[in-house]
Amino acid sequence: MNARQIFCAATITLLALSGPPAAAQSLAPGTYNVVPERSAASLTLRSPLGPVKAELQVAEGTIVVGNGGRVREARTVMDAQSVYTSTEAAVDLIRGRSGLHIERFPTITFEASNMVINGDNVRVRGSLTVKGNTRPVSFTGELLRANDRRFSVALQGKIDRTAFGVTAGRPLYSKDATVRLRIIARKRR
Repeated sequence: MNARQIFCAATITLLALSGPPAAAQSLAPGTYNVVPERSAASLTLRSPLGPVKAELQVAEGTIVVGNGGRVREARTVMDAQSVYTSTEAAVDLIRGRSGLHIERFPTITFEASNMVINGDNVRVRGSLTVKGNTRPVSFTGELLRANDRRFSVALQGKIDRTAFGVTAGRPLYSKDATVRLRIIARKRR
């Protein structure tokens, strides 16, 4: 083998070892709309009988991406009235006054103030508003897919739900809740 063949073989080997490019590199600048029917939110509590998971539909959202895949702003609204659990009694409890109080507060809002994408890893800081109470929150997750027209991200974080005025089921149910967001967004044309 001559030097050129060795160089080409080494380059091909390095490219193969480096794996596929990070999804963030494929994230195109622009404004993206969250796709409600493909996105989801959930919150999971501990109880004496095991975890209890409540699911919510995403109503709307917008994400603005700048150059280099940097997210400049993001806002997602969840429909609190859509809350669902596998137990009807739990649904009534979480929809009531000591829960989300959906009659007075029909939506939950998350606004990102800082989103860092490193490869496919995502860290997000922002504010969550539940029952009119806004608190800082942090999420970590993964950029699952990105191209020039859409992307998807899965995020997870813990909150103290009582800080938002959600006390339903206390002290049997934990005050801490795990929040998961799966967001799929499509670029505006």
